[in-house]
Amino acid sequence: TYTPRYRYKIEKGQKEYVSSAYPTFALHYKAGTDVSDKHAMSVFGSAAASIHQTLKTSLFSHFIYSATAGVFLNRKSLYLPDYKFFQQNPMVVTDKFFNHSFNLLPDYTYSNRYWAEAHVMYISDYLLLKNLPFLQNYLFDEALHLHFLNADNRFNHIEGGYSIGLGGLSRVGVFTAFDGKKFNSVG
Repeated sequence: TYTPRYRYKIEKGQKEYVSSAYPTFALHYKAGTDVSDKHAMSVFGSAAASIHQTLKTSLFSHFIYSATAGVFLNRKSLYLPDYKFFQQNPMVVTDKFFNHSFNLLPDYTYSNRYWAEAHVMYISDYLLLKNLPFLQNYLFDEALHLHFLNADNRFNHIEGGYSIGLGGLSRVGVFTAFDGKKFNSVG
């Protein structure tokens, strides 16, 4: 993982990273090797590259984006736990955030060849509801979400949504999903 020009401060002899105007880039490699001829073992190699960043767009809003693309370089012997599964929020109440996960993706969606996913979230204190005068004194923010997934060229899963949250404590939202151009669901 690398973030260019990451500013830091030193406090009590400890380095603490503060901010950067640049995105964070990451490379990830995962492999399984056969160490025994007696037992079936996973033999594979996968690589992924990602980028993510949070941009402050004004005093009251910010924009979060992330994108990841990956491929299985070697698929000699793959078992179900070796596949690439995608983070989901299938439950009504969950501890996962909306900004890096899919909310209406079918359970156990996976890839065993290649994948690409992207997540975009725009959070603002004054998006829709907070523009109403009687709601301006309440401490909540609003967000627009867009999520995209292509796995093994089987389908393009696209989700869009709107949510209301209390900072990083809780968030409730409504999402709609499309598989390609075909409507899938609302949740």
